[in-house]
Amino acid sequence: MSRDLFLAERRIAVLCTEGPDGLPYLTAVWFAYEDGAFLIPTASTSRKSRNARDRPRGAIIVDSRGPAFRGVAASGRFEVVEGDAALALNARIHRRYVTDAGMADPDFGGLLTEGDDVTLRLTPERWQEWDLAPYFGTKLTDPRLAHPLAP
Repeated sequence: MSRDLFLAERRIAVLCTEGPDGLPYLTAVWFAYEDGAFLIPTASTSRKSRNARDRPRGAIIVDSRGPAFRGVAASGRFEVVEGDAALALNARIHRRYVTDAGMADPDFGGLLTEGDDVTLRLTPERWQEWDLAPYFGTKLTDPRLAHPLAP
């Protein structure tokens, strides 16, 4: 499966920004990968948003832990998208993860719509990819050979 097809699947990513103390700040995020960039909805007041504004370099990792252990990681520069452009992007990203009923729920979709007012755009400059299937086949998911991972 190509990188683009893998990133088109609905997955949780881990975003890394740099905190004011120079240490990595890691956050599980929803995302979309479009036009060669990762798009991450967030609030302008979030720590990850503040970090991306102040130190615009970061990284993201997206992996699969099902029958095939594979993934991608990318590092690059952030751009903070604001205003109507961010709201439109965030609405599209939220709908990747939330049903129409969920978006209509004021205590769920309403919080997303009101809270996420910026989009972090991470444009990769460096990629890493892995796929363990060629080495292990399905042995990593065989309970006789490896302990299962939690869902």
